[in-house]
Amino acid sequence: QAAIPDYAAFTWIDRVGAGSSLYFEYQDDILSLDRDATVIYALGVNDLDPSRCIEALSSLVENGFHHVWFVTTTPVDDEKAASYGYAVTNERIAEFNDAVLQNLPQGIGVIDAYSYLLSRGISTRDGLHYEADTYRNWFGYMMSASKR
Repeated sequence: QAAIPDYAAFTWIDRVGAGSSLYFEYQDDILSLDRDATVIYALGVNDLDPSRCIEALSSLVENGFHHVWFVTTTPVDDEKAASYGYAVTNERIAEFNDAVLQNLPQGIGVIDAYSYLLSRGISTRDGLHYEADTYRNWFGYMMSASKR
């Protein structure tokens, strides 16, 4: 299990099902942050549109942020997800991650959470939503990797 670093302060912007639209909804708030702030951009499996992701990441770079990280979208348990009626697959997630990585704006760092969790294994109740231990591993990995 990855250790979760102690941070003085951070802002977390998240909403279930929001996808890339959440960045654009809160863009003014995000752009009001100090340009030396570390920005970690991670999406779930509900918004696998590489063009919107690239648009958001490009906006951060164009607006002068110096420490921006793209987190690859994390894996699912294909078989279990399908049994619960979810259509997303690891193949589709990998295609999304590859499309973003091939078009990543200059200066964006990469946190490969997909490979990290795939290699460690995931715990999930429905194939899609992780159990607490997997979320802790994912979060700890993102925080540690963003300090490199």
